[in-house]
Amino acid sequence: MSPQFNYIAKTREGKTVRGCCYGADRKEALFHLLSRGLIALKLRAKREITLPVTVRLTRALRILGLRDCNNRDLMIFCRQFSTMLKAGIPVLPSLRVLAARLENSALRRHLEEAAHNLEEGRTLADSLHGKENPFPPLLTSMVAAGEATGILDKILARLADYYEKQHDLEEKIRSACAYPIFVLAIACIVVLVMIFFVLPQFSSIFQSFGMEMPWFNRLLLSSAQLIKSFWPLLLLTVPALLVSMALLMKKDNFRLLFDRLRLRFPLYGRIYTQTMASRFALTLGTLLGGGLSLHQSLQLADKVIGNRAVTQALGDLQKALQNGETIAEPMEHSGIFPALLVEMVRIGEASGTLEYTLGQAATFYERDSDYLISRLSSILEPFLLLLVSIFVGALVYSVLSPMYQIFQNI
Repeated sequence: MSPQFNYIAKTREGKTVRGCCYGADRKEALFHLLSRGLIALKLRAKREITLPVTVRLTRALRILGLRDCNNRDLMIFCRQFSTMLKAGIPVLPSLRVLAARLENSALRRHLEEAAHNLEEGRTLADSLHGKENPFPPLLTSMVAAGEATGILDKILARLADYYEKQHDLEEKIRSACAYPIFVLAIACIVVLVMIFFVLPQFSSIFQSFGMEMPWFNRLLLSSAQLIKSFWPLLLLTVPALLVSMALLMKKDNFRLLFDRLRLRFPLYGRIYTQTMASRFALTLGTLLGGGLSLHQSLQLADKVIGNRAVTQALGDLQKALQNGETIAEPMEHSGIFPALLVEMVRIGEASGTLEYTLGQAATFYERDSDYLISRLSSILEPFLLLLVSIFVGALVYSVLSPMYQIFQNI
């Protein structure tokens, strides 16, 4: 990104304005101001300062493979951008409005840079694909296709629908997981309170009577003592394990093994497979509807799915396509894609309606994954109640058994 300059300038109407601009040097910055009808009164290069904590955190998350721009942010960006273009507002002013009003600070910074790149004569797709690009390859490639075909507003509207569906699916999964996590967290807190604050009181009572505590209470107290002795190590172990897992996920062999296990894991594997099928069909249909070829669409779908086992299967699909074959056969032989999706692709290829059949398949698998997630939630509720009952029973036993033993010895 070019250096930034702060300026105070006069407009042609004589109004004094302040702001910032970009340029390789002072001369280029002055040229950009003149091209916008501004006469510089004061122009000073912005000093480089230490990056804010948020920026450094964003870069650290990007190194670990985590995005700083979620599906909701992308949906809002595409929807608002499409609306402004349909209203007749040019691309550059639209970008400036979005850069000023979007909630995501990383996205705002990137759009400011994109607006500057657009002023320099670059295409919109190249401008969005900057140094620290928060946009996925799917979005920038679709924008490039929209620029080439002259239907950028329609492409952005289609992308907005795509990211909205992805966001809805993520929210349903989060909602299904929220209740189990909340119940388990409460149960763990209650157990910790008991072993750290309640049971030690019984220990002192037993010592005053010269009695030995029941084995279950001794086990809980030993666990509490172990946690107290090694809590700094335990506190460091958890983030160390998370970072280690994130780095291991970047290793191809480990990631391939992990992704294959995800597809075959009991119950979760079926939900994950249905979700993957929905995302694949929706992505491929969206790309084909945006004017991209099937080969280009498969390459981009590969980057969106995020599963190495599926990546290998998509590589076979691309090879079959290059050899003049259909993609339904290698999809079936891979053993990864559900049978209905394979048949829908086969029908779409034979009838020339692949985009439509993929859309229908995406709708079906989206509904099926919703049903599976709802069913999993209904199964988890009684299981969690049983688990909490066991916790409560163990705690009641840990409290009543020493009291009963004390009363027997009085």
